[in-house]
Amino acid sequence: MNSIASESATTSDISARNFPAQSDEHLLSKARSGNPSAFGELCKRHEKRIFHVALRITRNHEDAEDALQECFLNAMVHLRDFDGRSQFTTWLTRIAINAALMKSGEIAALEKCHCKLPTSLEKSGSASI
Repeated sequence: MNSIASESATTSDISARNFPAQSDEHLLSKARSGNPSAFGELCKRHEKRIFHVALRITRNHEDAEDALQECFLNAMVHLRDFDGRSQFTTWLTRIAINAALMKSGEIAALEKCHCKLPTSLEKSGSASI
């Protein structure tokens, strides 16, 4: 039994090491079928850029980190909703922008004054484009 477990762990380690060579689309397919390592690799690939997008909006390191975490959580929850009309990175960026705007309070301020939200922000926090 231990050899089966170690063989399985070795196989998953090998496939995890091969992730950097795989396309986002391939990793997305694996993540949708329940492979958490594939989703982790997607997050790792886009983390730096998504963080900088959030930081430009929030202008605060801690809020940008929170928005990044919200972004990846929303992406994971709504992964099956991604329909492929855009690239995964575009979809992820839109989620990050919405999360950062919520953190910065811009969306809340617009809603408070009953201003009409731009159509791209009407469903703030929504994971679809």
